[in-house]
Amino acid sequence: MSNESKHGDVHLSNDFIAICIASCVRTIEGVVDFDDSLPQNLSINMLRREAKASRGVKLYRKNDCLGIDLYIIVSYGVQIPQLAWHIQRTVKTYVKEIIGINTEEINVHVQGVRILGENL
Repeated sequence: MSNESKHGDVHLSNDFIAICIASCVRTIEGVVDFDDSLPQNLSINMLRREAKASRGVKLYRKNDCLGIDLYIIVSYGVQIPQLAWHIQRTVKTYVKEIIGINTEEINVHVQGVRILGENL
């Protein structure tokens, strides 16, 4: 992704953007973790490499904007529709204000529910 300014172009890698988004989402109450069963993360797990900080975040271009898929695990008892809506609003604002990129869509995929205190 690149942004133009009066001082020149700024190029941000997809990994950098995904790490920033993951950090933002991790601060939201009700989000326990990201799911690491995405195909690109399976190879990391099978090869016993350290998991990437951007796991569970998939980025793509859509209509000259950024599309985001988030694969999350939520805590037991949260109201999932309200949490997903809150995540979408928070990420949209974060990406626009902090990173300076417009988003076309933000899809939240709840991959599991975890009871707090449960070690998995």
